[in-house]
Amino acid sequence: MLIKKIGIENFGCYRKETKFAFNDGSFLIGANNSGKSFVLKAIEVFFDSDKFNSDLINKSEYTNKGKNYNKSRIEIEFNLGKIKSDALKKRLRDLLGKNEKIVKTFTFREVSKTILIEYTIQSKKYTDENLHEDIKKLLGSISISYIHPQEGREILLNAQAKLKERLLANWGRHSSISESIDQLKNSWLELRERANSYLSSSLTANLKNIWPTCEIKINLPQNIEEVLAISDIEFRGDPTLPEINITSQGTGAQTTILFQTHFLLDSDRSLHRGEYHPVWLLEEPESFLHADITIKLGKLLNSSEWLKNIQIITTTHSPLLIATSNINSSNIRWSLLEKAEIVKTETSDRWSESDIKEMGKMLGDSNFLTYFETINKDSALFIEDTRKETIEMYSSVGIEIKKALNGIGEVKKYIEVIESYSDHLNSPIFFLVDCDEGKSQIEIFLKNQKSERKGVKLYEYRKNLFIILLPPTFAIENLFEEYDSIVKRGIAHIVDSNLKPVQVVASNFSRAHGHMRGKKYTNEQEVILDLRKQQDFKDYFWAEVKKNALTISNDYVEIIKEYLSYR
Repeated sequence: MLIKKIGIENFGCYRKETKFAFNDGSFLIGANNSGKSFVLKAIEVFFDSDKFNSDLINKSEYTNKGKNYNKSRIEIEFNLGKIKSDALKKRLRDLLGKNEKIVKTFTFREVSKTILIEYTIQSKKYTDENLHEDIKKLLGSISISYIHPQEGREILLNAQAKLKERLLANWGRHSSISESIDQLKNSWLELRERANSYLSSSLTANLKNIWPTCEIKINLPQNIEEVLAISDIEFRGDPTLPEINITSQGTGAQTTILFQTHFLLDSDRSLHRGEYHPVWLLEEPESFLHADITIKLGKLLNSSEWLKNIQIITTTHSPLLIATSNINSSNIRWSLLEKAEIVKTETSDRWSESDIKEMGKMLGDSNFLTYFETINKDSALFIEDTRKETIEMYSSVGIEIKKALNGIGEVKKYIEVIESYSDHLNSPIFFLVDCDEGKSQIEIFLKNQKSERKGVKLYEYRKNLFIILLPPTFAIENLFEEYDSIVKRGIAHIVDSNLKPVQVVASNFSRAHGHMRGKKYTNEQEVILDLRKQQDFKDYFWAEVKKNALTISNDYVEIIKEYLSYR
């Protein structure tokens, strides 16, 4: 990212200076009126002074008439390492100093009702007129696109301008269709047909990630006088449907199509030789979108492909959109705001489970943690057993656990949440569960069996949503070849040859011994089935595993790994 940090003072709801850090992708998260939009506005006015007006000065500060009450201050710290030209980079570092900062102030002069704009660089003040040419080059290289889902017409106008640039750059200079604008005028009708096809197919190919059967049609104007404009962008979701002008589409489809259009053009380096650094300011892009499109859009916005080309700063209320940042978590920053103050700001991989749960409460969705843990770039395995021994044993044989859940009830909850969006996951989610009494809670999900080996079954409940069920009565302990012999040795400590409790028992079996009292068993298998569930026997078994360095049977390891590779 080129914009590393911003400091805002006496601007919008920010009375005292508040600083925000950014990554290639950044989410500003908070309730209504928490201050998210003013951060985007501050960035916008820093690079476009015409967007500033006196109403943006903090009302409380202005009314209070204290020092600098009529002056908004915006400070941006740049990451000059992103400048491509080594010579320009060196000159800028000399100009900006080690902090790489520029301060811009807007002073409202009450008498004349005018605004004075000044820059401060290394304690020296400048105006637009006497800024160093390299500073102007830096500021001019940053292309700000403010994208609000309710301002589709303005987004369209910007897209039309960029499409025109692409046409001129790629065909006015390089295309075999025409070597110059003069030739373009002489063969306009032929060119128009090919141009429509070229631009339409490019955008259609990008949008097929979201609507696989869609088709976009772009129309260049017929009159040669209007050749340097894009007259219409039309869209149809399927070849059997009519083409409809983009501004007549629903707001959700409209903004999604235009996001793709802007990406196609901002990432096209053939248009932007030299320094060009696009920055998108997205205002709640999830507005008007169905959940499935929100997930698809989020995966694009957070993808390495998009973020290597564009710095994206997004305000949002959407748990699903935020959760998609897990596909690129070390490069996506979350800043949680409350009443114009930063509660917490970190890359999303550094937020704890408890922090994410609290954010879910603020967002009004208790499933946010589940979204975040399951919408990721890699497949993930969840188990129902939180014991440390279980997790470590699976890990020791190369079966990595994403998370250990608290029993089959939590497994059921996760599956019920994930099934609503499993079609849109990048990679499959697996649940490895015991086949005991708890199986009845997930019976409804066990309908589409894909495989069975040695009693271990693989079910595909939904696309990308799988359940691995251990053999009947099995838990992880049964996956050890030595399990039966260890259990029998343990039972010998508390049961005599008549299947009755012994009179004197070791302290480590006292709970199991007490459990047996008053019970009658007809055979040894009944004793095993009853006592193996007792904590004393589990502790005894795992102590033997540790003492003898035992591990899960290779047969079961291979079966589970094979199932985890299923697609």
